[in-house]
Amino acid sequence: MNSNNKKFNEMFNNYDEVVYQRLMQNSRYVSLHNKHMELSEKLRSISSEEGKAILFELDEIEGELLSIDSKVTYKQGMHDGMELHSTVGIFSVKVNGIEVYTNNEGEEINE
Repeated sequence: MNSNNKKFNEMFNNYDEVVYQRLMQNSRYVSLHNKHMELSEKLRSISSEEGKAILFELDEIEGELLSIDSKVTYKQGMHDGMELHSTVGIFSVKVNGIEVYTNNEGEEINE
């Protein structure tokens, strides 16, 4: 793994917790997550040992798929943001909790 990928992975792994905390503030996400857990538990309770093993493996695969999807989506978002910034020259940053829009020269843009 080259040093850029290593740095990205370190940053992304730390970012997971931030994203998770934001997701847990989203009522629709929490509702769907809870329903998923409830249905998974019901299915496990009526499944054979072989069925439970398959459900466990599906959960593991789903987790890996989501992890890969998140990394790819995050990288694509970073790429798109940099391309948009270089094309349009506008980006936003939070300063003391307030969103500020600036141009390529760092000058504030009023909406």
